[in-house]
Amino acid sequence: MEEVNNDTENQHAIVEFTSSEGITAGSAVSVPLNSTRTQLAILLNQTLGNNEAMPYSFWVGGSEMQNTLSEVLQQAKITNVEQTVQVVYLPQALFRVAPVRRCSAELTAHDSAILCAQFSPDGILIASGAGKGSIHLWDMNTELHLKSCVGHLDDILSINWSSDAKKFVSGDKSGILKVWDRDGKVLGTLKSHIKWITCTAWEPFHINYECRRLLSGSKDQTIKIWDSVLQREQFTLSGHKSSVTCALWGCSGRIYSGSQDGNVYLWDSFTGQRIDQLGKGNTHSHWVNTMALNTDFVLRVGAFDEMGIRPEDPIDAQEAAFNKLEIMLQAGDQTKKKDKKIKTSKSIISPQEAASLFVTAPERVLTGSDDFTLCLWDPRSPHQPISKFKRHNGVVNSVAFSPDGRYIASASFDKTIMLWDGISGRPISTLRGHVGRVYQVRWSADSRLIVSCSEDSTGKVWEFAKKQLLQDLPGHSDAVYVVDWSPNGERVCSGGKDRALRIWRG
Repeated sequence: MEEVNNDTENQHAIVEFTSSEGITAGSAVSVPLNSTRTQLAILLNQTLGNNEAMPYSFWVGGSEMQNTLSEVLQQAKITNVEQTVQVVYLPQALFRVAPVRRCSAELTAHDSAILCAQFSPDGILIASGAGKGSIHLWDMNTELHLKSCVGHLDDILSINWSSDAKKFVSGDKSGILKVWDRDGKVLGTLKSHIKWITCTAWEPFHINYECRRLLSGSKDQTIKIWDSVLQREQFTLSGHKSSVTCALWGCSGRIYSGSQDGNVYLWDSFTGQRIDQLGKGNTHSHWVNTMALNTDFVLRVGAFDEMGIRPEDPIDAQEAAFNKLEIMLQAGDQTKKKDKKIKTSKSIISPQEAASLFVTAPERVLTGSDDFTLCLWDPRSPHQPISKFKRHNGVVNSVAFSPDGRYIASASFDKTIMLWDGISGRPISTLRGHVGRVYQVRWSADSRLIVSCSEDSTGKVWEFAKKQLLQDLPGHSDAVYVVDWSPNGERVCSGGKDRALRIWRG
């Protein structure tokens, strides 16, 4: 039996290319063990008969090929290369996001520190929130001020766009929420929390194309689900023993919440009942600061494509969002073959159909904590994390999955950004360059670039493939608290203590 050893120059393995749906591409072929990803991509393009070369990633036994075939075989613990090795291939994003390199606009209207900012799902608008109740809308077609949204009296701590891009919610330090349309007109005020708002999220578009329900988490230890049209509270989710710090609405209709009590709970958004808990007791020994889902990006953009376009008919748009979600989830699960069940009939997607995704789809949850650790979870097996990893030497303040769900970036007060495998939790690399606390990290829509912001008054763009700094984004005069990359990949926005919102372009 021939085994993998350190001398791979003259060794070969028999490989069989297989799609994520389990469809074999061509016949098994013998390739050198020192073959690179680029060489396998050339061979696969020839096998598939592609007229134009397509980019692919390759997986063996749940491990992604980063360098050579020999290395990934060792990671997958495959030693017998006389047997056929199944290599799963995944197409990468066809469009490429250009690295942002220059500041195209410095937008000044806030009179205190900018605390939150987010692009609309179509990439056309930005809503930014600051101290003293200040909210402003900005038009990215002109990169000019569009509207001042007047109504809050206290610091704005959360802003979140609905995935139909028609409205956004803001939450302030007094516990008040307001819903605004994209012209800056207030649609409703939601009052019930008795302490400040820490997080907000909308019900996913594929579950309800009207995007009328939203959630809010608060320092008052509760999460509330609201009907934004009726301006009525539907449920109060109680159970945390300390401030709720983060809450997300998952693809199956389940809600995930993290708290300063160190616990992460799962809730049914249709009944308001608590379903389960991630981990036994306090898996994290201190506050849960931040949370992310591998579905975050696809849920954020709903039916919009990379050009910011979506079907006009709402049911067609809902089906497009549902199909896009299923494709993303199936592509992200390298452990088994999938039965592709793309929805094509023109009908409204039921809560039961959405809930079925919890059983069939590998939605993963990532939590980051004050205890310097991150935990990666499969909520279908909630009592043990897939991986618990501690490489940071400071508070983990921000975590984010790449849009394709395959990688993780985490930002810490230890001044570093760490990259992880989004399926196994395996550490990949540490990015160093900031000289102050790193507050936030965000991915480009093609999963190739990362932007970060820091106490050191800079933003930075990092290239994932080379694991290195690509571009500094200087210009702010003080700490940069927030950063966001537009879903269409065209712009980055950054804001912070100097009260200016800066727009960056390639």
